[in-house]
Amino acid sequence: LMLLQGVAGLRIFGADLLVMLREARVGMPMMAYLLAKDLAALFEITLGSAVFTAVYGSASGAQIGLPKLFAGTWGFVYCVF
Repeated sequence: LMLLQGVAGLRIFGADLLVMLREARVGMPMMAYLLAKDLAALFEITLGSAVFTAVYGSASGAQIGLPKLFAGTWGFVYCVF
């Protein structure tokens, strides 16, 4: 899970670093920029967590409920992203 989501999370500060520096030079508050990037990534984080939870929950026979599994997966993917 970490390898899959880590690769997806690289683009947040990969090629987008130049855009962030450009916005900083013209005076845009960086806190607002980073908050907007975080909010924009929430959909992808939630979707990735839901897919992993559905596949892992059905294939593994885990003894944990799906809501708890989703919450743990979502928190982990959010931290990796």
